[in-house]
This record gives sequence, C-alpha cells and structure tokens, in this order.
Amino acid sequence: DHDFECCGIEPHLQHPLCMTIAIPPHDPLYGPMGKTCMEFKRSVAGQRPSCTLGPRVHINTLTSAIDANFLYGSTEELARKLRLFKGGLMRTWDRFHEYGLKPLLPPESENPERDCIGRPRHMFCFIAGDERVNEQIHLTVLHTLYVRDHNQIALKLSKLNPHWDDERIYQETRHLVAGAVQFITYNEFLPLVVGDEMMHRYNLTLQPHGYWNGYDPNVHFGPAHAFQSAAFRFGHTFIQGMVRRYNKHHEFIGEDPLRNLLRQPFIVYEPGKLDELIGGLINTPAQTYDPFITEEVSGHLFQEPHMHVGLDLPALNLGRAREHGLPGYNIFREWCGFGRAQTFEDLEPYLQNRTAFLYSKIYKHVDDIDLWSGGISEYRLPGAIIGPTFACIVARQFSNIRRGDRFWFENSGFPSSFTPDQLAELRKATQAKIICDNADDMPTIQKWVMKRPHPH
Repeated sequence: DHDFECCGIEPHLQHPLCMTIAIPPHDPLYGPMGKTCMEFKRSVAGQRPSCTLGPRVHINTLTSAIDANFLYGSTEELARKLRLFKGGLMRTWDRFHEYGLKPLLPPESENPERDCIGRPRHMFCFIAGDERVNEQIHLTVLHTLYVRDHNQIALKLSKLNPHWDDERIYQETRHLVAGAVQFITYNEFLPLVVGDEMMHRYNLTLQPHGYWNGYDPNVHFGPAHAFQSAAFRFGHTFIQGMVRRYNKHHEFIGEDPLRNLLRQPFIVYEPGKLDELIGGLINTPAQTYDPFITEEVSGHLFQEPHMHVGLDLPALNLGRAREHGLPGYNIFREWCGFGRAQTFEDLEPYLQNRTAFLYSKIYKHVDDIDLWSGGISEYRLPGAIIGPTFACIVARQFSNIRRGDRFWFENSGFPSSFTPDQLAELRKATQAKIICDNADDMPTIQKWVMKRPHPH
C-alpha cells in the first residue's frame, strides 16, 4: 500500500518501486476508456540474513503460522488496539443493540479513508487483525463472526474462572480460537482443496485423538514464493461476479455486483444484512476451476464509484510473481514430479480448453508459461478442487506449517500444549458451529459449510 502514483509520471521521475503494467490500446475493456497504464508497485524488499547480497527477499507483515492473526493482529501495537482490556474481550461496535442483534467490528475512525473507497460521510470501514478486512465483503463477514466467537468464549471462561484477570482470559481464549482455526483448516478446508491423495502423501491428516509427534524445529514454515505469489491465489478462479444474499430459510433474496462491495463493506450497516451475506456464502456455488476469471475482478477490481474500470487481478497476479522472480509453470511441474514438458503439445493432456495451443501463440517457449496461469488451467485432481501442480505446492506449504510450528495444537510437551480433554473439545470445532454460535438468527445450516447443502 504505497502512497504514490506511477502511471502518468515520466519514467525518469517514477519511484524506484514503480513497475507499471502497459495496456494495449485495443484492449476491449480498457481501450475505449483510453486507459493505457495500470498501477503496479513492487513489494518492499526485506533484509537478507547477515545483510548478504543475493536475490531480493520480501517482507511478510503477517505471521506465517495459522494462529488467527486475522483476528488478533501480527504486532503488539495492533493487538492492543483491538482489545477492550476488560474481561479478556475484543473491541466491538454495538451498533444494532436496539434491534437485538450482535455487535459489529470496531470502526476505523482514526484513519477512515484507509483501504476504503466511496465511503459515505456517516459510515466507516472496519479495523481487525488483518488490514484486508474491508477488501472483500465476505472477509468482513468472517472477521465479524470470529471476533464474536472470541468474545462469547471469553465470557464463558470469565464465569468459570472468576479469579482470572483480563490478560489470562484474553490469552486463554486466543489460544482456544487459534487451535480451532487450525483444526477447521486441516479438517474441513484442506481435504476439499488438495484431495485425499495429497492429504496422505504430505501427512496432512489430523490425529483422531491424542497428540501428534511430528514437530520438527528445523522446518522453516514461512510462505514459499510459489505458494504466496501463485498457488494460494487459486481461489481467484472460483470468484462469483455477483454476491448473493439468502434469508434464514435459505431462500434467495437479492444480489449485488462484487465491484460494489470491494473495499466498500457498508452493506453490513443495514440490520440483518450480515446474516443474509452468510446465507449467500453457504448457498452459492463457486465458479468452475478453469482459466476464466470474472470481469468483476479482471477489470473492475477496487473500482472507484465514479469510474468505469478498475484493476485487473490476473494481471496483478502475473506481475507479482514475475517481480518476485518466480520460475515458470513448467519448472514447478518438474519439481512436483509430474515431468517437464518439452513442447506446448506435451501439455495438451493436462490443460483445459485448448490452453496449451493458446499458450503457443503467446509465449515463445513452454518454460515461459507463468505459474499462476498454468496452475489454474490444469484439470483438477480427483477428489480435489485444484490441479496437481498447485495441489503439490499448497500441500507442501501446509505440511511445513504443521511440522514447523511449536504452537501447533496437536503438539505435546510444551507449556502451550493443550490437555487431552481440551484437545477432545477442540476436535468438535466446525465452521458451521462458528456460524451458528455467532450469526444473529441462523436456525439451520449444513454440517459442512464448505460444501453445498444437499437438496434432501
């Protein structure tokens, strides 16, 4: 989030981090608008170990562990800003108390224009542990559910342990919520993403009971460039162009273009809309896994209300991977054990929609294919929602996270380790329960919310 512009600036006057994307004049979307340049800035470079020279490394401002940092923040300063310092509670905004509804996230009143566009004067964006809370309305919804979950757990712990002070209640609640997020991620999300074969190959299946002895202090679990700059962006192909809303009876009641809800979370200011958005999340199917991306993000990403076009997310993905020096798709196919193509024709059995042929018209050599583009073009693995190359990269990353994190919820022998009884309770956690416990009025929901409900 650099506060300078690059487009329209003479090259010799541009900031060193500028790496703008040229738009051809015949582009069907941007051309008629006369837009020939897209803003793009390089990631801020980090310091290499021992200040040595070598390939550029990049700063990750979030923690690498699955520790619910989206809720609690990744710095002490932000963590303190989010706390109430009373009863272990997080700050919230009780905007709908008169309606009997649960509180929202706290408003970002100190810097109201940050990360927001088109903000009405009487409304604010929200503050949470991750600054992307306002980027997409469903992120706002999930952050809200989890801050409510923290507070309802903290209240229960306070009643059970009246002798605990604020700090003890907060830290114990944080520990429980982080453990539940880890369990839900590996028990519900990952099996759908990478499939059973990769879950077993990379030892990602959780223990049904007791502790796990796979912790390895020598495993570095920071995000690999291939993971953060390409593979874990697989979700962009699943994005629906319309954000649907459903009532508590799971009946469709309305929809809005996604472009109107990016960095514009103001719809949740209307009583009941948060639950309607939850209904949309659990009832709306994802788009197909393929190389096609909705124009809502491939031409209208973060579009200002008075403008006709926005940014192009696929172009930003490719640009980010290139400026990070990421090798191409073919290199990672070989790294994952799937063989290295010698010609574009070699890829035809693995890529959808004549993509290999189209690549031959765009790239000079098969090694030039960008990882993100090639990855989302693969046929899906059986039982997975993504293709084999991305499944390999994602599975390896989550394997490293599980093995390298001393605070992993299944570990034993540390002061932070859960007791056997606590582990047994954590293993009852589901995303459905998070929603049921923290939505305002959601009487029924499917057990596995990341799957569409069965009609019967």
